[in-house]
Amino acid sequence: MSQKVNRLSKPDLEQAIMRACKHDYVKMDEVAKIIGKSVDYLKNKILAKMISDGKLEKRFPYTHNHPEQAIALKHFEI
Repeated sequence: MSQKVNRLSKPDLEQAIMRACKHDYVKMDEVAKIIGKSVDYLKNKILAKMISDGKLEKRFPYTHNHPEQAIALKHFEI
């Protein structure tokens, strides 16, 4: 996905995030760059909800500020 997409509905935004994280863990700043949104917006508004809903998982679930923290699509979603 090489083009940034700025105006997406929430379901479309979630789908774009899931596509970006489909095959491996991806750092949140990389996801933000792909999607064209700020890291803070994604972390606070979108990714936290997707993680709590079980759509995504953290690489280090018990270490929130880990320098290598990344997210991936839950295996059953693929």
